[in-house]
Parts: sequence; C-alpha cells; structure tokens
Amino acid sequence: MKEGVTLRDLAALAGCTHTTVSMALRNHPRVSEKTRRRIQRLAEKHGYRRDPLLTTLMGRLRAGRRRRETETLGIINYWDTEAGDRNTFLGKEQYEGILERASVLGYRVDYLWAREPGMTNKRLNRVLQARGIRGILLLSMFHARGHITLEWPKFAAATIGYSIFKPELHRATYSHYHAMFLAMRSLRHRGYVRIGFANLIAQEDVVNNAWLSAYLGYHYRVLNKPPIPPLLLDRWEEERLGKWIAKHRVEVVLSSNPDPYFLMCKMGMRVPRDIGYASLDCIPGILDCAGIRQPRNRVGAKAIELVVEQLENQEFGIPKVPKVMTINGFWQDGPTLNGSHSADF
Repeated sequence: MKEGVTLRDLAALAGCTHTTVSMALRNHPRVSEKTRRRIQRLAEKHGYRRDPLLTTLMGRLRAGRRRRETETLGIINYWDTEAGDRNTFLGKEQYEGILERASVLGYRVDYLWAREPGMTNKRLNRVLQARGIRGILLLSMFHARGHITLEWPKFAAATIGYSIFKPELHRATYSHYHAMFLAMRSLRHRGYVRIGFANLIAQEDVVNNAWLSAYLGYHYRVLNKPPIPPLLLDRWEEERLGKWIAKHRVEVVLSSNPDPYFLMCKMGMRVPRDIGYASLDCIPGILDCAGIRQPRNRVGAKAIELVVEQLENQEFGIPKVPKVMTINGFWQDGPTLNGSHSADF
C-alpha cells in the first residue's frame, strides 16, 4: 500500500465509511467492540498514523459542538446519606471546585445518590443512560476499598482519592505523601525533634497508607534514624495516647485528625506549652491549628478535568493504564506550636 495511509484507504479495506473508521480508532461506543478491534488491527498492519494537527482541530470542533449542546456530567455519591460529603466544609469545598471547573469547561452537572432507597447498580446504569450521561465522576467513599460495578465501556469515568479500590480508574487526589514530608520539614525547622505520628487505621486505609509510608520514609531516608513508633488505633483512646506520649517523650503530635489535640487538653496538657500539635488536614471552623491545608477545590477541579479529557478523546471504559493526578497542599502556621524547641532524640 502507498505511504501515508488515509482514513478513506482504511475505510475501503474495512468495507465501511470513513466516519466509522474514525470512530473506531477513537474507541467510540457507537461502534461495536468487534468492529473497533478489526479496524484498529488494519490500521496497525498498514502503518496508519493520525495527523496530530488534524486530531487537535477535530477535537476542538467536537468539544465546541458539545459545549453548545451543554452535555451533562454525572457526579455520583456513594455515601449512606443523600448529601454525602457535601454537608461538611471539606466536601463542600471540593464540590464547589467540581461545579466551577465543569461550568468553565462548558458542562452541566447532575448529582446522583447511588445509595438512594431502591437504587441498584442496574438501575443507576439505566438512569445515567436515560439522561444521556457519558462522563461520570465518582466521589470518594466514607470507607476505603470500595468495589463499584457499572457498565464501564459506556462511560468516561474518574474518581477522587483512593477509597474506590476497584475498578482502577483515573483519579485526582491530594498528595498525602508530600504533605507528610512538608509537615516533618516544617516541624523540624521550628525546632521540634521528637515528632510522633498518631492516626486511626481507617484513615490510613482511605489514603492508601500514604501518610504512614511518608512518615517512615522521612526518618529512614532523610534523617537516617528510626522514628518514634507511630500510634495507629481503631478508635481514639485517652489512656493509650497519654501512655504513648509519656513513653516516647513526644514533643509534638502530628495527625490527620483533631481528636488527639482535644484529648491532650482533656488530660491537662497545655498546647503548645507542654506539647505541640500539627494537623495533616487543617479544617477551618473545627480547630485553629498549625499544619497542612488541603486544596480540595483544586482536587475537585482536576477530577472533573480527567472526565472531560476522556470525553474529548472519546475514551470510554476502564483505562489500561490508570493515571493519578496529585495536588500538593501547603503549610500554615498556627497557635498549636511554639516557635522553637530543643530536645535530644
């Protein structure tokens, strides 16, 4: 065959229209999987290469047409309550990021509660298809390791965080690993040496053990010394927290949860005079403290971009190589830390 194989050449070989060939090469769901594979094998065999400039132009034309039609994206909540995480400050901030970015990109948003009474996966599939929804964003779940079953070949999908374990979708998340390294550096810069990490096991599960991994990694790879053994609990216990602090002479407690701070105050410890506290997830309105602020609005925005990117490229189904978009948090000072400390490790 001549060099520079065109779509029309492939169409002649495949015995179909060039429009069908174009859709097959973009994995469009309107073309059967069998036909897509046959055409893709032909393209590979005859060395067909897409023109990147033409592809970009057509992508923009398709995107503009869909935006004028205002396509709807599905935002799916798997919490036990209809409001899900939206009724918390953190969830609200993330959801606002989703709505704002979807609007800028020219898409409407339809919020669906997957655990609505009477709702099943089969019914949810029917609802999505009846509303013409091809792009879906699965919000994070309350508990980790969730398994979700939908008719994936019909959707461009992404999720937020690590709580949805199967299938492995594209996801956007706050960088928990970076947050721990930043917190450790910031605390040591302020003179703290004996830094203890305390957290709930369930919260570690939700972040795929990223905080714990970074805490251990920072000590062994950066400080070249073993850490204070982390305190990991099924639930917060005043007695165990107090004994751990006393046994290891902890100068500052680092946690993703504000409960250690309140328990230390309950035990008569003066924060920050007697002991410091820093959060890996500062929550305005809950506790004025030093630590890491998670940019949840940006995480929500990036997650919706992952969905839109797949729609623009006509990519549907479970990705062969899932990608993770991570957003770094930032350090904020607060009244729960002293300016300097000096203690021998």
